[in-house]
Amino acid sequence: MLKKMSIFALYVIAITVTAAEPVRKTITTTDGLNREYMLYMPQTAGNEKPAGIIVALHGYNSSMNTFFSSYSITTVADALNFIVVSPQALPEQNNDTKEKVEQVNALTGNKLTLDAVWGCGLAVKATFKLLGVTFTFIDNELNRNVDDVDFIRIVIEKTLADYDMSSANIFLTGTSMGGYMAYRYALKMPIRIAGLISITGSMGTRLTGEMNRLNKTPICDFHSIDDEVVPYNGTYKDGGFDITLALKMSDVIDYWVKTNGAGNAITETVDYYPSTRGFTAEKITYPATANGNEVIHYKMTGAHHSDFLRKETDCMDYLEEIIKFINAHAITDTNGNKPAPSNALIAPNPAYGTVKFNVNDGIAEFYDLSGRKALTINIENSLGDVSPLKPGVYAVRIISSGKIFTSKLIKR
Repeated sequence: MLKKMSIFALYVIAITVTAAEPVRKTITTTDGLNREYMLYMPQTAGNEKPAGIIVALHGYNSSMNTFFSSYSITTVADALNFIVVSPQALPEQNNDTKEKVEQVNALTGNKLTLDAVWGCGLAVKATFKLLGVTFTFIDNELNRNVDDVDFIRIVIEKTLADYDMSSANIFLTGTSMGGYMAYRYALKMPIRIAGLISITGSMGTRLTGEMNRLNKTPICDFHSIDDEVVPYNGTYKDGGFDITLALKMSDVIDYWVKTNGAGNAITETVDYYPSTRGFTAEKITYPATANGNEVIHYKMTGAHHSDFLRKETDCMDYLEEIIKFINAHAITDTNGNKPAPSNALIAPNPAYGTVKFNVNDGIAEFYDLSGRKALTINIENSLGDVSPLKPGVYAVRIISSGKIFTSKLIKR
């Protein structure tokens, strides 16, 4: 039996060799505030140098521990050999906003608090109609004077310096309000990111002035049309009020498709696993072009805001899809090695059917995450068909003219 090449270890889920917990850290921001974040070092068998950073942004009134206690982000970190940093948002700093929220609570019976909110451009707008006239009761931007973009920048810069890392593989992910914050960072982007993953988040209405279509960023967005907290259309009704919390998701996706110069939508039904909770999902991919980045939108039905999809109960697993996305957009491989030689590249990548190799003829072997050979194809006139492959990440071994090249392929 052929020995598995070292490149294949790139795609094998890392084995945790010692128990590890995230470490609490404190830094001082440009505006003089002492801010906290958690840092997790990936646990890999060889203790290789980390290949990148995942910035994990918690949701409204949550904490920096949430990604570790509820969302198993360490699974992703260990699989990819990525550090995870999870910053902590501040309580609302503006007294007027706090007073307005208390007034809304009194009128609606809600018990909203502002214990941890990002300065992400999210404005709570509550309007009501009386005798055909629309009145605005509240239209306040949360933590509008807190520069959380700069806070995240400082956390990233310190982590890069502490571990002597390249800034090539920085990914932002956020749940709920953390998704809003990830989008705001991508718009301003003081340090380039390799990709953004939003789970049940959106973009705040105060960001329209920052939407200048300058910063191309690969996007992976998860959102349900039945989300009762961050509504898919941006607005919901509560106690006679129309509450606006976000831009419409259709506008968010459309903005990034145009900004990224992505291709036309390709829609597929997601049924990777049997669903016991009845949620369904469509994966809408706007593929990368020669000069643009891809946008992926998982549009779900039936799932509520707090539902975190897992393969044990649902049609897909969020963590698996996140790993696929990061693997597709990491500039270096997950062991920190240099990219494959240019004559081993495959395009388009991610791929759906026919692909073009940078060799004229030969064979290509595709190996899945476990190292099992999934497909062998003949390369003729630089072309080959990968449609028989299931969606996923594959290591590729290309044999041409007596030479062997290695690469990777994301199959959509």
